[in-house]
Amino acid sequence: MGGGNSKQYDTVVMELNVLADSFGVPLYLELQWRIFGKDVPVPMLLKSLQQTKRFLKILFGFTLLTLGVVMLVTPGPGWLVIALGLGVLAAEFVWARRLLDRLKEQGDRLKDQGVRLRNTILSRQPAGRA
Repeated sequence: MGGGNSKQYDTVVMELNVLADSFGVPLYLELQWRIFGKDVPVPMLLKSLQQTKRFLKILFGFTLLTLGVVMLVTPGPGWLVIALGLGVLAAEFVWARRLLDRLKEQGDRLKDQGVRLRNTILSRQPAGRA
């Protein structure tokens, strides 16, 4: 490879290694890049893999969100699954991040009210029944 393509080649190899760790993509693509040069559409393949990863992440997030809503009316940890779904979607969408932040604020507020209620109940008990 020429000197001008070396930096680009290093970037592609690094991205391939990261993808190989994430998805189990075979590393023979790196060998093809070395053998056939820059004519092999490896950068296009990387972009397709990134788009596929983003699509799967969004699909997984909406699936968790839907399951969480269903679990609100059926047995199961509905709010927890909704929070997990919003956490996955927050990496891609600003609205999900804002909603997740709002959910966290409400959770903190409820926790503080619960602590205050517990302290009030404990302070009203006689000294011998703690």
